Amino acid sequence: MPVKRRVSKQREHQITPHAIALFRKLRRKQPGSEAWWQLHNALFDELATKPWDWPIVEDPDLPLHPSKQPDLEARQRWRELERAAAMQLAA
Repeated sequence: MPVKRRVSKQREHQITPHAIALFRKLRRKQPGSEAWWQLHNALFDELATKPWDWPIVEDPDLPLHPSKQPDLEARQRWRELERAAAMQLAA
């Protein structure tokens, strides 16, 4: 009897130079401001993530409201984008 292999459909987001540029601009904006959300939305589109990956990034250095839980995946994406931005500058 043939065996059906299940392949993970999870796709890693691709960090493009444009995504890094958007991230750099986003870091300079006040979190939660209109400009910040516009850049966040553009970054969300650029990384082509799923709707449930909202918010796309969360600054791990900012304090959270006591009633809010950290979004670990969004914080991980923030760190990945920080590393990519640093590597781009070093190159």
